[in-house]
Amino acid sequence: MIHEGREFFVDCRGLFCVQFYLIIQRQISGEDGKKINELHTDKEWFVYDLYNLRSKIVHGNKLGETDKKNHKGEPWFELVILFFTECVRKTLSALSYYDYNDNGQNFLGKDCRENNF
Repeated sequence: MIHEGREFFVDCRGLFCVQFYLIIQRQISGEDGKKINELHTDKEWFVYDLYNLRSKIVHGNKLGETDKKNHKGEPWFELVILFFTECVRKTLSALSYYDYNDNGQNFLGKDCRENNF
């Protein structure tokens, strides 16, 4: 299996949102290869699908046409850039280098060398 199964959802449950707005049921392969129904938020499914794509790339599996876009037809490459940008913004905000609330209009002027960056 490319994905880690149910353990993956345990690790990411609630990671991206405090309240769950959209719950989606999908079938995935269990450890024994049988299909099982899972209920997760749209954000959890996004991370699950992204993890599977990453696994295919890292393990050298050939990507098909269906791997280029998500289920909504959005290009994964563009989504990954946005996802990465958001992660960097939140990390810089947590380190007090960036004011997340003003959309980064003003960096806070701290010297990155203070934290050995």
